Amino acid sequence: LSATASAELHKKLRSTNPNVKKLVENVEFHPSLSEHLVQFQNMWADKFVSLNAAEFGSPSSRPRQYMADFVNLTRLRPMKHLSPNALLSRHRHCDRQVMRCIVASEQTRHPPQVYDTLRGQRSCLTINEAEHMQGWPTDISRGDPNVCKQSTTQRLQHIGNALNSHQCYH
Repeated sequence: LSATASAELHKKLRSTNPNVKKLVENVEFHPSLSEHLVQFQNMWADKFVSLNAAEFGSPSSRPRQYMADFVNLTRLRPMKHLSPNALLSRHRHCDRQVMRCIVASEQTRHPPQVYDTLRGQRSCLTINEAEHMQGWPTDISRGDPNVCKQSTTQRLQHIGNALNSHQCYH
């Protein structure tokens, strides 16, 4: 659903059931898009809170803007991030304290990478490594192969667009 359609659906559901809750997540708006930020907040009748998954235990950075009406997001207590190396094979190493943001496209400027000592070169994360950095179990993005076969590109889109489970924990 588009952001507009999601807000409209939430509004309709809330008119039927006033106890319906919301969790809205979006990438951070670029400063040049400040009018879009205001429109988005007006559409949801709420204000965004900026949070980064790395501040809530995630081994990967994931700066996002959130709205929620079931928890006060400004009161979430930060916790130390897990080292990305704790989730990688012994021959693969992240030279950053926090892995770059897991993205939904193979065509990005700064993909998250690791150094592979067996190959002697840097390489992009595998699908399973990306799933783990997001806090999800191995092959969660595969889905049921009997129903629908997912390409690597589709799986990366699922992982990159998913909520980071480390933030869901709070």
